[in-house]
Amino acid sequence: MNPGYPLPKPLNGFPRVAQKLASDPDKTTTIFRRFDRLSARNLILLEAELAELEERLERWDERDKLSVEEEVRECHTEWSAFERLAGGRDADGELVNPEQAAKMELVLRIRAKLKEYHEALAVHQTLLNSKPPAATTIKGMKEWFTGIHDGKHYAAPQLFGANEKRFDDPYDLVALRVPADQDRLSEFILNYFGGFFAVRLPLPLTSHIIIPILTPPPSRQQQQTPTPPTSANPPSPSASQS
Repeated sequence: MNPGYPLPKPLNGFPRVAQKLASDPDKTTTIFRRFDRLSARNLILLEAELAELEERLERWDERDKLSVEEEVRECHTEWSAFERLAGGRDADGELVNPEQAAKMELVLRIRAKLKEYHEALAVHQTLLNSKPPAATTIKGMKEWFTGIHDGKHYAAPQLFGANEKRFDDPYDLVALRVPADQDRLSEFILNYFGGFFAVRLPLPLTSHIIIPILTPPPSRQQQQTPTPPTSANPPSPSASQS
């Protein structure tokens, strides 16, 4: 979205928060919760469910070991045989081998659940390896989102309910875009010496935040250029004429 064009005033709440994120030119304010605790719980539950399904499949394998039917043994060496026996029906439409049909249903359920589990693992791994948002960005967004600056309320929160606390835990946040120049040194300078470089902008009921500005050091040429001495008593015009 081009920030140079005036935007229509959105409704307070979700529309206003969405416009705030979308209108950010560098997109560094696209910060969201990772929900680490929920994600870990979901993975644990999926893992537990798969463990149960795995155990059921192993019990079916133990049953098949005791079978004397050649077709049942072929189900363990050829997929087409397994598929044919599991889906075979007699003249009355009844399953020829209900046991293999049940095992096929279990296998397909395991396949779907494994896909869900592996996708959840991959997504969680990606989030854990993602760079966190800058502390200064979190601070600015939290002030705008909660309407609190320097401990004082200057506006109502953007959202209410449980999501009002979305910035409370900075370790549970992920930034969808982090600038390439956001390195450890700049973070260290901003965190420990930000007071020397902070420029305060007005804080009305808009998205203005405190923007830290780092003043560049003087160049080597500026450092080596001597300053001409000044006289305490400059010569009078008459003296210079004589």
